[in-house]
Amino acid sequence: MNAANKLRPAPDSQLRRLKELAPADREEIALWKDEKPARTNAEIRERIKQRFGIGLKRDGQLSQFWQWQFRQAAWDQLGEMMALSEEQRSEKFPGLSRDELRDQTIKETYGIARLLNDPKLGLKTAAVDLKDREFGLSLDKFQFDAAKACLALLPELKVISQNKGLTEPQKVQQIRLRLFGVLPEEQG
Repeated sequence: MNAANKLRPAPDSQLRRLKELAPADREEIALWKDEKPARTNAEIRERIKQRFGIGLKRDGQLSQFWQWQFRQAAWDQLGEMMALSEEQRSEKFPGLSRDELRDQTIKETYGIARLLNDPKLGLKTAAVDLKDREFGLSLDKFQFDAAKACLALLPELKVISQNKGLTEPQKVQQIRLRLFGVLPEEQG
């Protein structure tokens, strides 16, 4: 089976547990690989088992971890570069909205993924882009629905505010009741 078709490790697998370690612990393990005198994979696997209680059975699992660790470090560094690039762009072009800045950063990241011929980075970028767009759409929908509700209540609110038989605090209470459905607790 080629690498592109491999299934992801099960949630409780040893390799998954290794990947879920804190970044500082993963860095420590990465340093073991370059120690002098050189350690064998078997020695590193034994050290991982003693230190973290994660029992890798094959050298292949450790090799997969090294590849993943390298890619993860590259993605982390790319993320830092993109954040810096977005910050510099916002300083250089102060009139750009947050969405315009985000779109430029996303396009830049897609470009880097294509340049590196890294489909996983492209997919990761797409996931971040989709999540951000979903949040933006749900916030826009909420604001639209709130504005629509306020407009629907406008005639009632106008009648309440023009009611000469109510004091100002009573008008405020009636408006709050119409807008929010409840009256604030009595303050005493």
